[in-house]
Amino acid sequence: MPSSFYRAICTIFDDTQIIKIIKLAFPALVEFFLQSVVQYVDLFMVGKLGVNATAVVGLGSQVQFLVKFPIVGMSIGVLSSIAMAKGRGEEEKIWLMSGQALRFSMIVGIFFWLLSFVVGIVSPSVFHLDPELVNDFYFYYFISYSTTIFFSVSSVYGSVLKGVGDMTTPMVINGAVNILNIILNSVFIYKLSWGVKGAAAGTAISVAAGGVWMLLATMRNSETKIRKKDIRKNSQVQGQFYKIGLPAGFAYVSSGVGRTIFTSLISNLDPISVVAHYISMTVESIFYIPAVGIQRGVATLSGFYYGGSRKRELKRMLIDGSILTFLIMTVMGVSLYAFGGDIAAYFTDSSDVVKVSNDVLKIISFSEPIFGISIIFQAVLEGMGTTKETFLLSSFTMWLCRVAICSFVVYILHGDLKMIWYCMIADNVLRAILMYERLKFKYLKST
Repeated sequence: MPSSFYRAICTIFDDTQIIKIIKLAFPALVEFFLQSVVQYVDLFMVGKLGVNATAVVGLGSQVQFLVKFPIVGMSIGVLSSIAMAKGRGEEEKIWLMSGQALRFSMIVGIFFWLLSFVVGIVSPSVFHLDPELVNDFYFYYFISYSTTIFFSVSSVYGSVLKGVGDMTTPMVINGAVNILNIILNSVFIYKLSWGVKGAAAGTAISVAAGGVWMLLATMRNSETKIRKKDIRKNSQVQGQFYKIGLPAGFAYVSSGVGRTIFTSLISNLDPISVVAHYISMTVESIFYIPAVGIQRGVATLSGFYYGGSRKRELKRMLIDGSILTFLIMTVMGVSLYAFGGDIAAYFTDSSDVVKVSNDVLKIISFSEPIFGISIIFQAVLEGMGTTKETFLLSSFTMWLCRVAICSFVVYILHGDLKMIWYCMIADNVLRAILMYERLKFKYLKST
């Protein structure tokens, strides 16, 4: 029976593609897992300080969709460009791009660091934060986002390394940085009694360390070494970075603004629902880690294959990656349904919050496989540099489902948190359908 099952699985998958996907995806999976663990630990540590501290840190974390996540989106321009150059075997071009990435990371980092001041000032009023908590929020926010430039360097040069297929180095660096963050939080929050300010300081210092370390690691890699002559401005390479990166960055901005409005809508609900929403989002994040790991591996492979005009391998990789993701995320969805409420209970002493969290986590668990598929489709498009499509499609589904329909649910129907999470499911399902259609009819039809 086991051998029959194994043969059946082998008939579904192409062994070569699966090995390639897993080889690239596993380090990315571990990296994202460690990031999620830190988020859990942060929430646990701050949660012990009380509901007010949780609200301040929760809002600060939500704002990263507007400041830090667009930097990650812009970095896709670097990853895609280098991956396609790798697929064409252009070693000199990769070195040139690696040098140009320094200029790119600094410009992007400075821009979003300045933007963070504007976002931070308006956030308390947009999110209806209790006036008594505004000063604590400002302290937390401006300290934690003070090293945004270093975050940009880390994100861009992590993409440089991933673009040549080195997923292990970013995993090690980000993993060590996250452990550093936990250690600093323990010292600052508890031993020095700095409270939420300590959480912010720990984040800022660890992010700065990560940026420096990632840059040094790139310089030591023979495939991505930074030569002095390659740092001078090259308009062609910079133009390619921005051509691919800007739509991806705008996609994160659009998504961030949509999420901001979405979170603002939730803030109109009762306090229990607001806290339950943040805790539930944190709990869910641990269950889609496998999909994110596969997503990052698939993005690099799609760049290799598309850059080298190997469209049949691209199609095979897409099929195998999608099936693998669907199977894994089905298991994760079942696990979320069964244990999500128990995990939520670790982050709060309120039985009412746990009950609401358990209810919405059971709802979202059914869409986990579809969510996984949607981000795989998006990764393939981004790896090929076709980020305009991902920007338009993801923005459309976000603003339709999480903003327009959710506004109707909150203000007209006076719905509860469960109804709002159904809007999230609609966003995931619609995005998966639209991105599949885009891939099928534009890029894979003739292969």
